[in-house]
Amino acid sequence: MTDRADAARAQLADELGAVATALSAILGTDIHAILTQRIAERAGWLVAELESGALPDEIATDLLAVLWPHSDPDLEWWRTPLGLLVAPTWMARL
Repeated sequence: MTDRADAARAQLADELGAVATALSAILGTDIHAILTQRIAERAGWLVAELESGALPDEIATDLLAVLWPHSDPDLEWWRTPLGLLVAPTWMARL
C-alpha cells in the first residue's frame, strides 16, 4: 500500500469509527466492538477498490452517504487523503 493509500485507509477507519461510536450510543456499546473490528478489516479493501477496483463509483457514493448524510463534504475534506481518492470518481459523475 502506498503512503497515500495508507493515509486514506487510516482516515477512512477514523471517520467510520466516529460513525460507529455515534451508532453505539444509540444501539448499545456492545455493537461498537463489532463495528470497529469490521471497519479495521475493510478499510484497506475499500481504499484499494477506490484506487483501482471494479466498483469505485458505488463505493464512493456509499461512503459519502455514510460520512456526509445531510450535506456535501466541506472543501477542506476534499484535500484530505480520502477526499483526494474519492474526488476523481465523484467528479466524473458531474
